[in-house]
Amino acid sequence: MKQVKAEKRAIGIDISKAYFDVGYMEDAVAQHEQFENNKKGFRALKKWLRKRNVRTAHFVMEATGRYGLELAEFLHQQGYAVSIVNPKQIKAYRESYLRRNKTDAADALLISEFCRNRTMPLWQPPAAEVVAIQDMERRIGSLQKIRTMEINRLKSGKLAKAVEKSLKRSIRHLEEEIEQMEKAIRELTTKHTALKAAFQLLTSVQGVGDRTAAILIGEVKDISLVASGSSLAAYVGVTPYIHESGTSVRKRPRMSKVGNARLRAALYYPTLSAMQHNPVIKAFAERLKAKGKPNKVVIIACMRKLLHIIYGVWSSGKPFDPDYEQKRQAVPA
Repeated sequence: MKQVKAEKRAIGIDISKAYFDVGYMEDAVAQHEQFENNKKGFRALKKWLRKRNVRTAHFVMEATGRYGLELAEFLHQQGYAVSIVNPKQIKAYRESYLRRNKTDAADALLISEFCRNRTMPLWQPPAAEVVAIQDMERRIGSLQKIRTMEINRLKSGKLAKAVEKSLKRSIRHLEEEIEQMEKAIRELTTKHTALKAAFQLLTSVQGVGDRTAAILIGEVKDISLVASGSSLAAYVGVTPYIHESGTSVRKRPRMSKVGNARLRAALYYPTLSAMQHNPVIKAFAERLKAKGKPNKVVIIACMRKLLHIIYGVWSSGKPFDPDYEQKRQAVPA
C-alpha cells in the first residue's frame, strides 16, 4: 500500500458508535474536542478545524469496523490525508510507555503521538459496490453461524414438538436468507464490469469458489493497493512468526495470526480443496509432506502459496495458468 510519513500535525481520532474524540498537540498544548458521530458532528469538526486554521493535517484513527468509515470518507472528501491503523498497535504503544490512563481524550492524543513521526499507509475510500459485497458476505457469515447454532439445538436431544417445529422453521428461513444474499451478490457482480472481471479471475484458481471470491473482494477491496503476494499473506496473517532469543530460546516457527481473521477462516477449506485439485498447490503440498512436515504446517504453507497465486492472478488481470512457472523458466534469458 502507498506509504506516507505522517505530517507534523498528526490528528488522532478515537471512534465510538455515538461520538468521536479528536486530539493533537499544538505548541506543547493539547487540543481536544468531542463530536457526535454523524453528519452534524462532521460539520462541527470542520468549523472547529477552520477556527484553528488547520488546513493540512494527517488524520489517524483505529480500525473499528463501520463506526469510522463515514467520518474517514468525509475527511478524505475535504482533502485531508487519512490513515486507519490496527488497534493492537496503539495498545502496544500505550503499554510500552506504561500509560495508565485510558479515556477517549487520552486515546485521541495517544493516536496522534503514535503517528506523528511514522510512515503510515494512506487510506482510500473503497468503491460503493465493493463495500456492498463486504456487507453481504459478512451477513452470509452471520446467518451461517446462526443456522449452525439452530441445527445443533435441533440435534441436541429429544425436544418438545413446538420447539422442534420452531427450530425447523428458523433453519428454513435462515437458508432462504442466505440464498437471497448469494443471489444479491451475483446480481451486483453482473452489473459492475470490474467486479465481474475480479470474480472471473479469482474463480479461475482451482480451490477458489464464488463465496471465497466474494470474501476476498469484500475484505481486500482494492488489490492495486497491495504491494505483493507477501503483503497479502501478511494482511491475512499467515506469515511465519519466529521466536528466538540468545542461544537458548529457539521456539518452533508458527503462524503469526496478526491479520484478517475472517479471511484466514474463509481460506481454510479452499486451501484443502486446492491441495487436492490445484496442480500447483498439490505438487507443493506433496513436496512438503515428503520432507516430513506436519500436516498443519503443510496446510498453512499451502494457504500462503494460494494467496501468492491469488495475488498474481488478481493483480495481473490474467486467469490462473497452472503451467505459468514452467513457461517462465523455459523463456531464454
